[in-house]
Amino acid sequence: MLGIGYYDRASGKSVRLAEVRDASGSQISSNQVQYGDAFDGLRADIRYTYRRGSFEQDVILRESPASPSEFGLV
Repeated sequence: MLGIGYYDRASGKSVRLAEVRDASGSQISSNQVQYGDAFDGLRADIRYTYRRGSFEQDVILRESPASPSEFGLV
């Protein structure tokens, strides 16, 4: 499964915060598509931007995720 999470390099521990889910995309400009509410477990969107010679993906957080310390990560 794909998702978003925390990784503690010092300990090697990781925690998954949310998993990607099916979402409807909307074209928001001539070169951008945004998928709203794209995660289960976290309010966040995904936006893709195409430019000549590049392709970008942005995750837009709509809420603050839990602190890493809540999962025993430093």
